[in-house]
This record gives sequence, C-alpha cells and structure tokens, in this order.
Amino acid sequence: MNVIDIMKRPAAYASGYENIPGEEQNRAKQLCWEYNRTAPKEQQKRREILQELLGTCKVITLEGADEFALLTEVLNEKQFRDAKAAFEAADGKVLQVIRAEV
Repeated sequence: MNVIDIMKRPAAYASGYENIPGEEQNRAKQLCWEYNRTAPKEQQKRREILQELLGTCKVITLEGADEFALLTEVLNEKQFRDAKAAFEAADGKVLQVIRAEV
C-alpha cells in the first residue's frame, strides 16, 4: 500500500511528509498557487481548486470578507493536525479554527 492509499483510509496514521510523492507535493503547491492568484469574483474557480486540493469538503464563502471556511468530515485530533500540517506544507495558511459537529 502506498502513502496516498494510507492517507485516504479513515484510520489515523503518522506521517513526517517525507514519504509524500514529490509529484503530489508539487500538485498541491501548484493548486495553492493557482488559488492565490484567482480574482475575488472567480468564486466557482476557487471552489473547484479547493475541491481538487482537499477532496471531500464544503466551501462556505463569507460574503463581503476575504475569507472562506471549509467543512470536512469528522476528524480526530491527530487527523486534524495531519491535515493542517499538509495544508501548510503546501504553502497554505490556517488563520483560525472553529471545530463543531452538526
């Protein structure tokens, strides 16, 4: 089983990101770069990029603000830390975290 298959499983895993294939890291960085260069009015393009980058999520745009939120499946603490670290390793930045279960 390769690292991508392991990441997609619902079980927690330990990753130091050294085993993430270079092409996947480059793909994530490219998507972050593309997202950061979209115009505020390109909401559909932004949603498509986030969906490709993050997989299963729902994007909520806060109208009138230069911010967005992502809703994910329920994550345990380890899954959350790993997802946050992967996002930031791809040049993303998490400004605020609000955790809730609905």
